[in-house]
Amino acid sequence: MQMLLAVMLCLLAAFGTNAPAAASAPYGPAAAEPIVFKTLLIVKRKTRIDQSPFMPVQADMTDEDVQAVTEAFEEHTAHWVNTLTEGRVQWEGKVVVSELPLKTVNGDKTCAACGPSNYAEELTRLAPVGKYDGVFIYFKHIDGRTGYTLPRAFGLTVGPNPDANHAGQTCINWAPASLWTRDSETTEIILHEWLHQLEAFYGDRGVRLPRGGLHGNVAHDYKYNGGWKDWYRDFLNGTIKEEADAVGLGERAWRLGTIRAAAPKGPHTKAKAAAAKPSGYAQAFPKYLLPHFASRPVGARPVAENLLKDAGFEHGLDGRWELTTFRTDNARPMSMDPEVQRNGRASLRLSAEKQDDIRCRYTIPVEPYSNYLLSGWVRTEDVRIEEAGGKVGANLAVSTGEHSLSIDGTQEWSYVVVMFYSASQTEVEVIARLGGHGSTTTGTAWFDDLRAMKLTGKE
Repeated sequence: MQMLLAVMLCLLAAFGTNAPAAASAPYGPAAAEPIVFKTLLIVKRKTRIDQSPFMPVQADMTDEDVQAVTEAFEEHTAHWVNTLTEGRVQWEGKVVVSELPLKTVNGDKTCAACGPSNYAEELTRLAPVGKYDGVFIYFKHIDGRTGYTLPRAFGLTVGPNPDANHAGQTCINWAPASLWTRDSETTEIILHEWLHQLEAFYGDRGVRLPRGGLHGNVAHDYKYNGGWKDWYRDFLNGTIKEEADAVGLGERAWRLGTIRAAAPKGPHTKAKAAAAKPSGYAQAFPKYLLPHFASRPVGARPVAENLLKDAGFEHGLDGRWELTTFRTDNARPMSMDPEVQRNGRASLRLSAEKQDDIRCRYTIPVEPYSNYLLSGWVRTEDVRIEEAGGKVGANLAVSTGEHSLSIDGTQEWSYVVVMFYSASQTEVEVIARLGGHGSTTTGTAWFDDLRAMKLTGKE
């Protein structure tokens, strides 16, 4: 399959606990024997992508990353399937870690996804026809050097298809290890995407599903307010009220058997390795990370237009930079400092006596579906991450979600970069930040000689 079809596109789906009363579960005598679904998660520990139209992505998962998603897949999801169906349905999840780097993705400029053709070797070896009901792939989409992030949905699913050896197929993007807890809405994405696989399979076989399918919770008065268990329980058990009927999966689905049992026997279509056009950035990529690239000597021809006006803060904030803080009782959280500068007459100073997330934001125009670099220099004094589990001190960030390496403690001027993809946007915010991304901090940081520029791969 040359393109992973976005049949089901899912960000985190958080469904409410204020659900209507469900109809009685139609278990009956058939409930004595649970129906068992076998699922496989292939963890791509390494990502090595250089593919148009995106910037290169090199990323490596830690052992902590692998352990967290393994527990979520094998234990937490099994818990919820068993709990929500009172044992009628059982989930058998298996995780295999692949050391083969992920080198290609499917999709287009709007969304990069991982389909069967991107891991054809593992699919052939680990998931032959009839062995699994569903196959999941998990990879890290954030470059470890620059913070550059592939555009993506958290989860993407297609129903059973020949390219996935007649199993359902789901791609899930990396999330921090701390988020894969049993009750989290991160772990929920596994259950949600698996239900899309079941929805496609049993819906094709005539099982009556609720209006709107798995995303029909609001239409059935299951409120979107932070929970999801009631809706999934009733969807799995086939007890969603729709007029005088109860709809969903349940016994009407389970009596049709599993996906793997329905897989055709004999020859089948093999997923072909995806062809990828090189991005054109790979050769130029290293110099994007060098300080001299963003800060040319006076009189040198600029590489590209700096979209930040007076980003050396020679004329103050000039009304373009806007302050946002987590709290309001820090004295002078943002100011110009004429006593500290890397070049010129002043720098931007962010300071937090009490733990805070201080953001100095600047909106720049961008061209859709283009790659950009935000770079600059950061100095710190006594920057300390106060939030439990926080990992980010002083940094440069973008409203698209990326951030640079963190600078904390007391450090002289350090050069940092963050690369980002504009997707469909025509403007983004670039941010000088003290804290954020799950962290609050104390201390002081200075920012100077910032640059935001479009990248072409030809500089």
